[in-house]
Amino acid sequence: MRAHSLVPLMLALIWTHQSMGNSYMPKPSSTTLSSGVYLGSSLVSFYARCQNLNNAYKIFSEIPDKNVVCWNALIGGCFNEDAGASVTLLKEMLLSGILPNEFTFSLACDKTSAVSSHSLPRNAIAAIYNRQGQFHETKQLLSQIQYRDALSWNILLTACARNEDYSEAFQIFKQMQSEGFLMDNYTAVSLLSICSKINRLDLGSTLHAFIIKVNSGYDEVFVNNVLLDMYTKCGSLDCALRVFEEMDGRNLISWTALISGLGLHGYIHEALERFKQMGLEGFKPDSVTFMAVLSGCRHNGLVEEGMWLFNHMKSVYEIEPDMDHYVAVLDLLSRYGHIKEAESIISSMPFQPNAVIWRIFLQGCKRYGNLHC
Repeated sequence: MRAHSLVPLMLALIWTHQSMGNSYMPKPSSTTLSSGVYLGSSLVSFYARCQNLNNAYKIFSEIPDKNVVCWNALIGGCFNEDAGASVTLLKEMLLSGILPNEFTFSLACDKTSAVSSHSLPRNAIAAIYNRQGQFHETKQLLSQIQYRDALSWNILLTACARNEDYSEAFQIFKQMQSEGFLMDNYTAVSLLSICSKINRLDLGSTLHAFIIKVNSGYDEVFVNNVLLDMYTKCGSLDCALRVFEEMDGRNLISWTALISGLGLHGYIHEALERFKQMGLEGFKPDSVTFMAVLSGCRHNGLVEEGMWLFNHMKSVYEIEPDMDHYVAVLDLLSRYGHIKEAESIISSMPFQPNAVIWRIFLQGCKRYGNLHC
């Protein structure tokens, strides 16, 4: 008998046995399963509903071309037995490239309500949705929690920030406070990051004062790093320097943020001094640090200093320049008339120049009248 002719028979057996409980059922062959994901999904659902998760997992693993239907079947069955395992499965589903559909979402909502009266399962699912960029689903899921905890609020804030719903994020923060939840480290980081994106120094400085008032992570390095980044991006270097000098336990991110801010706002010599100071205090720059200081040299016309840094990346600091570093140094050379040096750098690149590099180089040639380069 051909595999596809077994499908109706197997489905009939499934529906019959679902009404009889977990009785004997013949195991289909892998050939039978390969005839269609529909049969496999029905078998997974059957075994899961009969609390036979071992067989459900086994059948699921043998389905060759899994789709959202078979994932839903397994996730739905696991929710009845183990909500934690179902959340793990949902994460695996997303990582496999299969996106949830409305049924997955409604299943998650219904089952988490049944499994627990608190917000932990929903928080876990909402965090997965949020990381995958499904912000509407994240907000919809969390809005159905009757008693949100601090984690629920912070996931909701992060979803708004990532979806550029900045006004809504601050409205949520007000609602969070009205329900008695104080700002914690993660709340502070989410809101300060929004201030950086929308260039609102007034909001950022107000949040800074509030962080100090409620003692919400003001002594935490990662909160101070975000504060430092916010002040530099909003153009308040005095405040940025004050935050940096008052920090306990600075790390490489702290130094990089300060160097980047100083170079961006024209204080390139101070940025280079801080770069040297960073090394003297035992911090080894990484590729991001070099990108920050090279960008500063590019914007401020320090060709000699920029080339010294670029040439020492690999020889001294053992960092292989990537495409962004080459773009920065070639823009520096081409912008200030060092066309031959730029041409030499291009010819020595370990990978093919991209369109940005050629455009920068040709603009330099045109600017300095070297049309034969």
